[in-house]
Amino acid sequence: MSKKLVISLASVAAMVAFMVTPMAAQAVIPHYFENEEKLAEGKKAPVLAWGSLTLTPEGIALAPTTCENAAGGFIENPSGGGAGVGATDDFASWNCSNAACPAGEIEYPPGSSKKAEKEFIVFPGGKEYAGQSLPWPSHLTGAAAPFRTETTGVIVDLACIAHGVSEQGGALGGDSDHDTPAFLATPVVCVTEPGKAKQEPKTINGTQIGGPLTSEVEFDQPGSGKLSCVTEVEKKPVAFKGNTEGALKVFDYKEQNLIKVK
Repeated sequence: MSKKLVISLASVAAMVAFMVTPMAAQAVIPHYFENEEKLAEGKKAPVLAWGSLTLTPEGIALAPTTCENAAGGFIENPSGGGAGVGATDDFASWNCSNAACPAGEIEYPPGSSKKAEKEFIVFPGGKEYAGQSLPWPSHLTGAAAPFRTETTGVIVDLACIAHGVSEQGGALGGDSDHDTPAFLATPVVCVTEPGKAKQEPKTINGTQIGGPLTSEVEFDQPGSGKLSCVTEVEKKPVAFKGNTEGALKVFDYKEQNLIKVK
């Protein structure tokens, strides 16, 4: 082979490498789609998520909690580019079960001869009052499918209460203005913390609305991360990690569109 041909082939190879390398180095940026069409930049699409989740304490002898849940908020592809973002504006749980707080009738307040049913609840928390931490912002993460969506600023309280009875004052009962439940024990508080505790479920693209093939966010372990939780043992705070497992189905409830991440 002539020296000139070798030089020519080497030049072509170098040119191809120069063209391909920048393309390979480009980061994949995940965006939201409605059905098969990319959500227009700056458009906020209202979404509803629902399903059953279980929070299991790690490294401590506490019972897991399972609840039915629903969350409302929005998703958006930000103007000017960047990965998809969103927020949870409201979050509700019901039909919660926890072995440490079995259903049953108790006397409440103690010594009053009045009866109340025990109930375990989970609700959005805050430093000063319930729900103060909302909204919880989120953003899509990952360099390849399946992508994830990380939610930050999360604070949830888990508590055993006397159902239908408002606060009674005192250490567990609040300030007697009847705007919080009657806690039977100090609530467990679980939060996300930058670099320490996260909620980053996996996005699963579906093929239909409302049925078993609806798009989901799946809390798979260990990929979806852990919450940082605090309980009280012998009147002293004890920290532990909480694993969230389960899945929430997601769809655009206004336009009835399938939500996908690509």
